[in-house]
Amino acid sequence: MHLLPVKKRTLVLPYSHKEAIRQLMRCTITDYSTQKAEVDSPLKLFHGNIRENAFTLSRKVKVPSNFLPLIKGKFSDTTTGSLLFVQYQLFYSTKVILVSSCVFSLFFTLLFLLWGTNPLYWIFALLTGLINYWVTLINFNKQVNICHEVLERALFNSP
Repeated sequence: MHLLPVKKRTLVLPYSHKEAIRQLMRCTITDYSTQKAEVDSPLKLFHGNIRENAFTLSRKVKVPSNFLPLIKGKFSDTTTGSLLFVQYQLFYSTKVILVSSCVFSLFFTLLFLLWGTNPLYWIFALLTGLINYWVTLINFNKQVNICHEVLERALFNSP
């Protein structure tokens, strides 16, 4: 079990990984010096890096989201197509914020539990950390579902 949110999914593709790479390249901004018209194109769904058998992507958004997952994928060819192993995880900065807020919450919970006179203090500190973690999990899962749908659309509905 992971303490930090991570989701793993597998997609079965009816074509080779090279065709999947081509389809992802069509809808991914891989160069940040790209023309503004291309960046604003509704056909571009992701930002990221695509290599021979793997990729690291982020869904293109208009409004920043702290819980947007980093999409990492690896291809494996089969006799009738290919498999895509996808892992969704939080960006590094979001992980740092989540871990530090949980550590601070746990620190204050222990501090108030050991030396506090009012039990409401440590209960409040513990609940604050748990609610923060819960909100992160819910929003991360929501963003993973959105990103997964966009990835499937890019792979299965590309022209």
